Amino acid sequence: MGPTIVHWDALRHLIGYLWFTHDKGIFISKSVGSSMHFYVDANWGGEARRATHGYILFQGTNPISWQLKRQAMVVDSTAQAEYLDLSFAAKKSLWISHLFAPILKALTTRR
Repeated sequence: MGPTIVHWDALRHLIGYLWFTHDKGIFISKSVGSSMHFYVDANWGGEARRATHGYILFQGTNPISWQLKRQAMVVDSTAQAEYLDLSFAAKKSLWISHLFAPILKALTTRR
C-alpha cells in the first residue's frame, strides 16, 4: 500500500515549514552534566471531571520534551489526577532516557 493523499499533504506541509523556517533555529546550551529532570502538574477537571495534565522534561538546562493535554480518564480527585500524570511522565521520561542513552554516552566519552 503506497502513500495516500493525507501522507502527501503532510509531506508538503513539512517541506513548506522547513522552507520558510530555514533561517530559524533552537539554541541548545552546553549543559554541565547530563542529568535529566522533569516537572509535572495536573489540574482536576471541574465539570467534565477530566483532568488536564502537563509535563516538561529537561536534559541539563534544555527542555527536550513537553506536553499539555486533557486526560482521557475521568478522575475523582486532584490526587488521582496527579498520580496519573506522574505515571505518564515517568513512562515518557524512561522512553526518552533510553532513546538518548547512546548519544549521551558518545558525547561524554568523546575527547
